[in-house]
Amino acid sequence: MDLDTLINEVTERASIDKLSQTNVTNLIRWCNQTQNDIASRYAWPWLYRRTAITTVVDRVGSSTVTVDATNGSQTVSGTGTTIPATDVGRFIQFASSNDWYEITARASNTSFTITPAYAPATETGMNFTIRTIAYNLPADCAKVYDVRQARTAAKLHYINTQTFDLLRPNQTSTGLPRAYYLFYYRSPQSATGQQWAISLEPSPDAAMLIEVRYLIRPPALAVGTDISIIPQNYHHVLADGATYYAYLWSNSPNTAGMKQIYEAGIQTMIRDMPQTVDNVTVLQAVDEISRPARGVPFPDPFGWPYAS
Repeated sequence: MDLDTLINEVTERASIDKLSQTNVTNLIRWCNQTQNDIASRYAWPWLYRRTAITTVVDRVGSSTVTVDATNGSQTVSGTGTTIPATDVGRFIQFASSNDWYEITARASNTSFTITPAYAPATETGMNFTIRTIAYNLPADCAKVYDVRQARTAAKLHYINTQTFDLLRPNQTSTGLPRAYYLFYYRSPQSATGQQWAISLEPSPDAAMLIEVRYLIRPPALAVGTDISIIPQNYHHVLADGATYYAYLWSNSPNTAGMKQIYEAGIQTMIRDMPQTVDNVTVLQAVDEISRPARGVPFPDPFGWPYAS
């Protein structure tokens, strides 16, 4: 059922004049409100996605590659330094302090700007570290539910930013990531606006793949040929929800009854999910990283091959 068909069904149910552009605009909005409402009710399998992030190793200065920074200035110059465009959005730490400054623009291979302005006393010939503090997740990412990478025997553990800042206010260590935290981050290289970003602890010491599994934000229905991400056999629930909003808008006496029909449809969808009942109970200590997780064996009376 594409958007045009959906709108036609709702207009027939609610007796709405679809020749009115205002009504059409309302109908599209109601369809999207319903789609978003259904998506928020459950971790639906059709919302699952994955993405792989390639980590970036720190870039450090040397005796022949240094930078000069002036107190109160946002402009930094370098000697023997090559600043690629991809460094914009990364962070730099100068040898003069533990503070991290965001690189906001690149003027040339040896000149770039930072924010905020450089605070310590003017220094020349300084060593430095340039690090990727955060990696942007896809713009359609609504909620992360798992992060892993193949180099450890356990998945990465989530840690909130407050706890991270309490434990590691000065993050200097690098190594194999064991934990992650999330926050909204606006990339200066992205036109998609605000989106989720992920930071890793410790900061990766090598280029590696980090796999992120997440739930997407449903794509908006905008033109007549658009088809909802909701599976086809549940499009009637989408029509019920949009009809409910139409009844609510017109103060129809059928509003309460349609609301019940809509809610019953969502409950039916939930009962139908997940698509498999296959499940193995797994016990694993939170701090266990030396061995893979193991399924819990059946008691001996069940006999081979179920016994451990």
